[in-house]
Amino acid sequence: KEPNVSAFLGYLLDPNKEHGLKDFLLRKIIAPIISEDKPFGLFINGKIVNLTNDSDFKVEVELEKKVIINSGDKRDIDIVINIFEKTELIFILCIENKIRASSVTKNQLNEQLEGIQTKFPNTPTGFIYLTPESCPKCREEYSEFITTHKDIPVTHLFWSSHIYGWMVDMLVEESKGEIEPIFEYSKYTIKAFMNFIKTDFQSYKEEKSNINKKDNTKYNFNGKINLAKGKLVLEVFKKYTDTKTTITYDELDKYSKIFRNGRVIERLSIVQSRVKRERQRYSTKDNEVIKLSDGTKVVIHAGWSSGGDDFNRVLEEAKRLDNKFEEVN
Repeated sequence: KEPNVSAFLGYLLDPNKEHGLKDFLLRKIIAPIISEDKPFGLFINGKIVNLTNDSDFKVEVELEKKVIINSGDKRDIDIVINIFEKTELIFILCIENKIRASSVTKNQLNEQLEGIQTKFPNTPTGFIYLTPESCPKCREEYSEFITTHKDIPVTHLFWSSHIYGWMVDMLVEESKGEIEPIFEYSKYTIKAFMNFIKTDFQSYKEEKSNINKKDNTKYNFNGKINLAKGKLVLEVFKKYTDTKTTITYDELDKYSKIFRNGRVIERLSIVQSRVKRERQRYSTKDNEVIKLSDGTKVVIHAGWSSGGDDFNRVLEEAKRLDNKFEEVN
């Protein structure tokens, strides 16, 4: 549920918590809205200041903060980060989190800003709208907000590209010794959370349910007949890689994003290191593994259901790659 996801993100953003990340993720998430020309005192000499307790700054993270709008109604803001310089509150960052398009509420950001500015009229405030990347309603809500409030530092971030990407950066930098070691239990939990992000916040039960939905439609593609949905997706990726003289993992991963924001491809070595139920989410038989020109072995996510935008995009790509493509009822 969104409150649980927001709570865990708030935990990772709080440099006071015992996760070992210090202010790494907090500095990443505020970077898009902080610069030297904004009078917050948080950006000096091309860098965001140290926001840990070892500095002159203090950070407080609040979850589900209630504010009152002009009509007298209450609104909740998922995460509010208060930044103090010594004892003075110098900046308030509000984060509205969405993991489902169905939870988007019209005018929500405007009302949250109204409520926070009513309570703290003289404190600079910024907003981050954190959503799935493939969410037209989210983009519309954000567009209306920035059109109305051009003087507010605000940015639209995405779970699959921004948060996930920064977590990858964090683990890579930690492995190279470029940042301090992260606690082992934190790394394990963060990796599980990253997998949760890449499955578009589906639980294993939800994924399994989607896979098992009764739909007997089969497909003929690239000389293969009677392919089920997962097999069709696999063959589309095989066909696509065959059309390329060379292709890297990152290039194939970028291609996969035209279908689904959640994880579609993964390195075989990574999948093989996971527990059994996570391995079963991918097509890992010898004849299903895709070998790239640089020797990297890649596997494709097997869980696809009909009727959604994700699989419809697969069908469009199958038609583009094979003019003899057809559905078999």
